[in-house]
Amino acid sequence: MNSQKAAYWFCLVIFAVALQSEYQHGGFPSLHRAAGSASSTLSRVATRAEQTLAVARMLTARPAFRTDDLRDEAEVADLAQAQAEFAREQVQEQVDIVRDQMLARADMIRAQADMRRAQIERIRWVARPEVRFSQAANRRVIVVGSSNCPNSRVQITADVEPQVSIDDEADSQ
Repeated sequence: MNSQKAAYWFCLVIFAVALQSEYQHGGFPSLHRAAGSASSTLSRVATRAEQTLAVARMLTARPAFRTDDLRDEAEVADLAQAQAEFAREQVQEQVDIVRDQMLARADMIRAQADMRRAQIERIRWVARPEVRFSQAANRRVIVVGSSNCPNSRVQITADVEPQVSIDDEADSQ
């Protein structure tokens, strides 16, 4: 009879292991839902029981009023006030650092803008053409200034045909 009991328990253990393995690999979705529902229900019951127990302890145990508690509370309040003041000072220091960094960055940007403005003005001054007309008889135009060839500094000259106006033609006939 002991061998029958051992065989029974052995088969029961193998069956339980097989079911557990299938359950772990996602089989039996209805059992998963039932286990999740039971877990959430037990969690709510345990939470409410803990709350009830806490209220019962508060109602049954009333501490005696002591002056040491007031002194301790005053020290805690002073400590909290000191910590708040320290935190306020740290925040103010960080604000000052950020403000100084922003002012320095703004000064740097202004200086860069002034440098670029000066460079642009210098380029305009160098690139400004100067044209002068010669009163020569052959009506040659001489261009002086930045219109010279920048590499060889040669003056650029051009011959201009004299313009004849209608009044000049009438006078000559």
